[in-house]
Amino acid sequence: MKLLVWFILLGLAVPIYFSEKFGAIFLEANLSKKVMFIVAESLLVGLLRGLNDLPSQMYLQKNLMFFHSSGISNLQIIIGQWLSRAPLYVWAAVILTIPLTSGLSIPDKIMTGLLLFIIGFVAEMTVDLVSRYLMILTMYYMPSIVKAFVGIATFGFLALFGFIIWVLTSLDAVSADFWNQFERTMFVIAGISGVGIIILLLLTKKMGELYYESWLQSVENEKVVLDKDSGISHLISHPRNAVMIKDWILILKNSVTKARIAIWIIGMGVAAVLVNMKVLDSFLTEQNKPFYVFGFVIVFTFLAFGEIVSSLYQQEKQNYLLYFVTGTKGQHIFMAKCLTSLLLVFIPVMIGYPVLGLLLRIDITTITTTLIWCAFASLGAILLQLGIATLDRKGGQGIMIIGKEEDSDGMLEQVPQTAIPILSSFTGLVYGLLATTLYAFELHVAFSILLFLPCLAMIPLGVRSSEYR
Repeated sequence: MKLLVWFILLGLAVPIYFSEKFGAIFLEANLSKKVMFIVAESLLVGLLRGLNDLPSQMYLQKNLMFFHSSGISNLQIIIGQWLSRAPLYVWAAVILTIPLTSGLSIPDKIMTGLLLFIIGFVAEMTVDLVSRYLMILTMYYMPSIVKAFVGIATFGFLALFGFIIWVLTSLDAVSADFWNQFERTMFVIAGISGVGIIILLLLTKKMGELYYESWLQSVENEKVVLDKDSGISHLISHPRNAVMIKDWILILKNSVTKARIAIWIIGMGVAAVLVNMKVLDSFLTEQNKPFYVFGFVIVFTFLAFGEIVSSLYQQEKQNYLLYFVTGTKGQHIFMAKCLTSLLLVFIPVMIGYPVLGLLLRIDITTITTTLIWCAFASLGAILLQLGIATLDRKGGQGIMIIGKEEDSDGMLEQVPQTAIPILSSFTGLVYGLLATTLYAFELHVAFSILLFLPCLAMIPLGVRSSEYR
């Protein structure tokens, strides 16, 4: 309960703080323009949220079979799912209203805030319901494209987050001319969207029938897939691919993975905003900014994802018997772990540094040269962590720090639980700190000889230790 209270307070404090710092963005926007802004936000974020959440909620939940066979009308199921999102949209409307009332007097802030909150809540709920209808129509007539919705939503949210960070870090104010053009454009978009929304709402009764039929189709298609050979059998022609796919299935099905990704993205964004707000000017200068950004990206990325790298062998447990039976060699296993780790750590580092560097206006040449350090630092840490982690290749037969009964949902399977994975994780973090220190003093030769080259010795060690013995 205390955690929930702190979460609510933090959720309110962040928009209040940013509204005070960036309230000038809305100074030239009158009430009608703020309403159009709410409409734009509701349409964009609502549709992206629908692409991300609705396929799972409306078609993949296990209890849907019970509801559809219980005699409850299909329309009631839709409405029930829709109303269950009301608390989320109350919270979203509150968060959206706070910055829009920045700069107003207390009486105007209360009255305008209440009006904008009601408009925001109604807009969010309406877009959610319409998104459900659109999902039903898509699932009924073009079910094959639904599989791409989550990916589209992910890229959409990343682009939107990047745009917000750019606005907060690059713009001090928005002109009245922009808001006038924005309002005219949104009137057209809102009018077209309004006509479509009215048409879809008039088809509400029909939607219940289409929902049931589209759900039946999805169930039948799932059975057909299960009756066939594995849908990814063409990808498992090589033992390395099989091990890698198995690892990624475990990683992606764990709900902690989404939390790690969210924390990493939010952390990068908050860092960019704090620097551009000059909160860190007491020690941050144009000369040392590349160093601090390099250190932050390396260390923060390893804090976010490094534990997964150190836990890859910890998760194997009895799998080694299967590897022995199928003839999977140590080189296949180690290479699969390396490729998985590259996607977990190397790629975020190589994306995070240039993006953060551009947001903080670091010179392009400096960004390009520092990327070489980023590559060697992340690769060296990965090899070092995996080389140590291979010593735990049969699933951590040492003393378990976290018992199975304490992790019945598998929430902690990405957390090192025995001495070897913990040592691996700690060593990777120390390696990142040492690389950052050598970068600060421009000790390129020392970095190569003392840090990176020794890590290459972990490759034969990792291959040998990954063998079944």
